[in-house]
Amino acid sequence: MKSAIIGLGVIGKVHYEVLKAQDENIVALCDTDFEKLADYEEVKKYFDYKNMLDNEEVDVVHVCTPHYLQDKKVEYAFGSVRWHRDEARHGKAFKGLLDRYFK
Repeated sequence: MKSAIIGLGVIGKVHYEVLKAQDENIVALCDTDFEKLADYEEVKKYFDYKNMLDNEEVDVVHVCTPHYLQDKKVEYAFGSVRWHRDEARHGKAFKGLLDRYFK
């Protein structure tokens, strides 16, 4: 599977390391902080999550931003890829999106 990660803070780094340890194919990373992106040389880097999702073929998106910033990213990812993993999957925002898309 081709994976992408949005947000490279503490949780995003953990997701990256776990995916690499499992030999997953990470094709793109996105963060608004250039310094965080500079630590990763072997994948495509983006500052804008929409640009990343529009230009990359991904199967899984790991949204690793703070929960209060995830709504629009999760909603856009649902329209862009087949699968989605959200770090705050039990949050109110994610529940609302699940209700909207899967009822």
